[in-house]
Amino acid sequence: MSTRLSGREREANLIRRANRAAAVGRLMLGEFYSWNQFLEADSVDLVSLPRRMLKSGLRDIKARLSQEIGAFCDCSPSKVIGQI
Repeated sequence: MSTRLSGREREANLIRRANRAAAVGRLMLGEFYSWNQFLEADSVDLVSLPRRMLKSGLRDIKARLSQEIGAFCDCSPSKVIGQI
């Protein structure tokens, strides 16, 4: 029996996954000073947020966070060598 997610739940899951990916990148770069900062991506109850805030979070992912994650994950050899 499969359960279907509502639009709100899908949006919350997308935001949570992007926040987790950004948190892992920031942890690897040493930008966190405590585990609480790292775990903050999972501590926010996104499903209960107002719809306007969910939409704003999705726009933020598309405009800013997806580029940050993409830049962190793009580790082609020429890019890495160019930074040394």
